[in-house]
Amino acid sequence: MKYTIKSINKMTIDELIGQVIMVGIPGLELDEQYLKFIKDYKIGNYILFARNYQDTKQMKNLMKHLYEYTNEVTDSFPLVSIDQEGGMVVRLFKDVTFPASPLTTSATSVSDAPYKTGVIIGKDMLKMGINLNLAPCLEINEGLANPLVNVRGYGATKEIVLKNASLFVKGIQDSGALSCIKHFPGSGSTTKDSHWELPIIENPKEELLNYNMFPFVNLLESDALMSSHCIYKSFDEIPSTLSKILLTDVLRNEVGYDGLIISDGMEMKAILDHYGLVD
Repeated sequence: MKYTIKSINKMTIDELIGQVIMVGIPGLELDEQYLKFIKDYKIGNYILFARNYQDTKQMKNLMKHLYEYTNEVTDSFPLVSIDQEGGMVVRLFKDVTFPASPLTTSATSVSDAPYKTGVIIGKDMLKMGINLNLAPCLEINEGLANPLVNVRGYGATKEIVLKNASLFVKGIQDSGALSCIKHFPGSGSTTKDSHWELPIIENPKEELLNYNMFPFVNLLESDALMSSHCIYKSFDEIPSTLSKILLTDVLRNEVGYDGLIISDGMEMKAILDHYGLVD
């Protein structure tokens, strides 16, 4: 079956909305209720978790059904994403190569370990029909005290992070899959986890621009970028995900990033408890 992307000029408002939404899937297969949900809301994109994966055969069947039905409903090819970073954050854990953590690949004596890891992960994803890896993390983590990052990051300096994250992104892309750098503009300097609470970062603007943002500014060839749910007080009073100042004025207009921007999970406590999912 040949998949295409419908021209936005031919999309209805409902179809356009569906194309900027990425949703989770409840289980190992698509039931009638979920198929109705896709059709009613013209859903365009999906994110997979460990709950969706049993083995390669099951995942291939799920992806075949998902692609065919989404294409039938929306006349477009969906992005299907996953957090397959390596180490403590993996969703595919059977019939695949278990990848080392970013910190491990950065610390090893094998100079191109992040690149090789990216290639392996990308190939494992694609053989099951998953096309977008929500990785790598670009946080600079000086003391490993950051609960959001920890071994998910590549190291303690902006140069090390940029070098190894660039290798990983190239590996993912060379495999044929897509990459997503995260979490802009960098949340390495907080000790709070946005999954459970709202981090507030009070670093001066110049420090954020020249330090936290450094890997992002220099890795614009990534296919997508994910926003952070932290508040950066020197820029705005609301989280980066909700901030026109950070995402439009800084990222789009000043930095010049013209790729896809994806929010972090909108059901994380940093958003849910303070702003509400509906708003």
